[in-house]
Amino acid sequence: MTHDIIGKPLEAFYRQTKGEGFSELPKVFETIHSYFLEDKTRLANRHLFAKLDDNQMKQVDVLEQHVAFGDYHYIKSIEDPSIVGTYLKCVLKYMEQPLCQFPKYELFKLICAEIPYSKSPHEKLVKSIA
Repeated sequence: MTHDIIGKPLEAFYRQTKGEGFSELPKVFETIHSYFLEDKTRLANRHLFAKLDDNQMKQVDVLEQHVAFGDYHYIKSIEDPSIVGTYLKCVLKYMEQPLCQFPKYELFKLICAEIPYSKSPHEKLVKSIA
């Protein structure tokens, strides 16, 4: 497994395999998930997935380098949630295969249909990733 994940298949993503932090979910997704849940106002940023300027893209590159070396805690030090959101977008965009493959698509739709939604769009997003 590797920490350098952009452009790699999902199976290659580093996961905690032993001890207290064991998870089947890749470490990068766990860390990004907790980053947004620790401060839910980060999800309310209307520029979360907007196009970034050159300085912000440099910060995304620095984040990618830290993750490539296994420094996942660096994610939590980033103040601008659009940096983390863009990094996540890059990871998902350049994965070798889709996150939900076609044979599992019906199950994916079923799971999504079971997610309870509230009236607030931000609450919907928070509940869907929690």
